[in-house]
Amino acid sequence: MLSDNSGRQKILIAVENSEIKKKWYSRLLFAVVLTAVSLFIWKNIGQLLSMKFRLTWYYLVLSFFFVILGHISNLLVWKRLAHSFGVDADFLKTGKAWFLSRLGRYVPGKVTLLLVRLDQYPGSPKRSVALATGTEYISSLAAACILVFIALTFAPYQGLGFIRLITALMAFMMFVILYPPFLRRIAGWFLKFIKRDLIVEEYPPYGVILKYVGAYLFPALLHGMGFFFLISSFYPLGFKHYLTLTGTYYAAALVGLAALFAPSGIGVREGVMFLILPAIMPKSVVIIGAIAIRLVNSLSELFLAGIFILFKK
Repeated sequence: MLSDNSGRQKILIAVENSEIKKKWYSRLLFAVVLTAVSLFIWKNIGQLLSMKFRLTWYYLVLSFFFVILGHISNLLVWKRLAHSFGVDADFLKTGKAWFLSRLGRYVPGKVTLLLVRLDQYPGSPKRSVALATGTEYISSLAAACILVFIALTFAPYQGLGFIRLITALMAFMMFVILYPPFLRRIAGWFLKFIKRDLIVEEYPPYGVILKYVGAYLFPALLHGMGFFFLISSFYPLGFKHYLTLTGTYYAAALVGLAALFAPSGIGVREGVMFLILPAIMPKSVVIIGAIAIRLVNSLSELFLAGIFILFKK
């Protein structure tokens, strides 16, 4: 009887120590993310305050409104997509996991996003969370490519053929990768690379995955509307340029995603904007808009992460 009690006590102590280690790991990960986001915001606020421009405040409010709507729409698509892979959680937990992991993008290397996402779903298999996150990433990329291709096809500017060709090829490649047999094989290679001999059995049908690609177009259009109203808050711009602005914004985001070691694609995004937007606005406006949209995105994500953490507690 004494040996049984001693064994149980050892198990309880081991479980308690594991929980303590996990709690400190989560806190450290959150501290790293929060520090990176704070430095990012501080740097950009300083740049923005050094420039002279006049704001139309109700347009700025509309910009925040549409960007927040875009984030919420992305969250809703993620919740459905995660459910398809067997990753289930209530809305508040899902919101907390999604927005905290989004803030992980501000740490160079992009891997922090996945680490935070895995940390926020302790009850779900890590392989399922990782595969759902990868599918989300590729599906949103495919949606962005489609949007950029359509927007720049109808843009009244010359010299965009190369960008359209690249986005069309990228969209085709994303659709091939999302095909379940290819997705299963890529997941298998990845699991072998990280030395995990596991089989992921839950794959949604290809038709369902394509629906998610289509669904990601809606939040993209909302984010584009946020960018349009942000530019309009300090520079008069007709609504006829909305689609061009949206396409350019997402073309810049695609290039930013390829820059693995730049936090949230800093620097490379602005370069793409400078290729296209000076055709419809002065370069000084492009500079202000590029910096301001970083701030709007970061502050809105930080605000929504705080809201979900508060309500979850």
